[in-house]
Amino acid sequence: MWRYGEFVIDVSDEDYKKLLEVEKIVINDHCGEVNETTDGQEETEEIQNIDSYTEEEKNAIYNAIYEDRDGGILHDLDVLEEEKGWVLDDTIYEIYGGFEMEPE
Repeated sequence: MWRYGEFVIDVSDEDYKKLLEVEKIVINDHCGEVNETTDGQEETEEIQNIDSYTEEEKNAIYNAIYEDRDGGILHDLDVLEEEKGWVLDDTIYEIYGGFEMEPE
C-alpha cells in the first residue's frame, strides 16, 4: 500500500465523468499502468487457491513473493513457471480515499 502514486488509464469521456464521482478505482479495470508509487506503507499478498499447491510449490511461491532482507532471491521460480504454468503478474492496483484525474 502506498500513500501516493501516479497511474495512466484509458477511458472514454463518459467513463471519465463517472469516475469523478466514485470513491474507489481499480486501475486494472481501465487498461491502466503504473507510472510511479511513493511513500510505501505496507505490502499484502493473497495467493489464490493456496491449498491446491504442494508444500514445495507453496515454498516457491512464498519465496518468490518475500525476498530476503538483502534483496536476494530465496527460490528460483522455474518450478512454478515451467512445471505449473504459473505467472507472477497478477497485481491488482486499487485507489481508495480519493484521487485526482487529469485528461491528456
